[in-house]
Amino acid sequence: MTDNIIRMPQRAKQADIDEQALHWLMELDRGDMPAERKKQLQIWLAKSPAHKYSFLAHAKLWDELDVMAELADIIPYQTPQVKAAQPKYYLYAASALIACFMLAFLTSPVWLSDAQQPQIVQQTVVEQIYATSKGEMRTFVLADGSEVSLNTDSQIVAKYDQNYRNIELVKGELHIKVAHNQDKPLNILVEDKMIQAVGTAFNVQYLAKSEIELIVSEGKVMVADSGLLQDKVNFAKMTQPLQQTLLLRAGQKIAIDSQRSINSLKARVEDVSAKLDINLSWLSGSVTFSGEPMAQAIEQVNRYLQQPIYLADEEVKNIRVIGRFEHGKLDSFLQDLERNFNVSLVKNEQGEIYLSKK
Repeated sequence: MTDNIIRMPQRAKQADIDEQALHWLMELDRGDMPAERKKQLQIWLAKSPAHKYSFLAHAKLWDELDVMAELADIIPYQTPQVKAAQPKYYLYAASALIACFMLAFLTSPVWLSDAQQPQIVQQTVVEQIYATSKGEMRTFVLADGSEVSLNTDSQIVAKYDQNYRNIELVKGELHIKVAHNQDKPLNILVEDKMIQAVGTAFNVQYLAKSEIELIVSEGKVMVADSGLLQDKVNFAKMTQPLQQTLLLRAGQKIAIDSQRSINSLKARVEDVSAKLDINLSWLSGSVTFSGEPMAQAIEQVNRYLQQPIYLADEEVKNIRVIGRFEHGKLDSFLQDLERNFNVSLVKNEQGEIYLSKK
């Protein structure tokens, strides 16, 4: 079916008009016909009384086609005026014509598999992969209008169709501002956990297997086992959350162990509303440390470096770090460490950097 109906000669044959009417009915039956297509249908119907007559007659004849409600905003339904002596023969002929058209469509190459077996036409799925390399951060606008920022060395797979919005976080870290759609909530899938939102903003970090960190910056989100996705649960329309779900609000953070049950995670929710800027400082191009051990701080910095920094001894690992690493300014960060935290830097011939206690 092309986007535009083929222009008809002034004296089009009835069979051609019937075929075009059938095309329009099939498109209308699929649902969610765009406004532009409805306008084109109205133009086609207005071209000739024969167009309108054929369209309404076929809609009435096709018992399996529930489109009459859709016609209300296109044309007011009027019962076709058929002579009393003719309807029986016309109905037989029209039914046979519809059967012929349906048979032709179902046996065409577009509808058949390699094994020449009829198949149901699948829904169109918009699938797209987004990724960043080491040291790169990018922001993308997704198919539904949601805005997602990916931190260094991250990857997501977005799959949208008319029924759902699913985004799998394969690795790394994302922050997403969700386009509001109460009827089609957005799901972030990480391992066997599902994070669902309608219109909100939140951050998800997935750096190692079974280690997931969630921070809600706006609105609220629901955490559940991804098995609920098969049940098409829409938390936004529920008055009470399910027993096996966990609700987080703006300013809350949780470290999710995918091996733990949802109920066991409820006691691990942390309030970070007073330091959201610190937790999400990567969005402004830096990583902020407020007393983390040196081992943890260097692990975070190494995410952005092609050549990692190594800690030469156990003593240096436990030094508490307060400061900021700005992306692209490694030398300045290392100088601050050496000057303020009593450590020394050694670079070998291979360019590897080692930190040790002075």
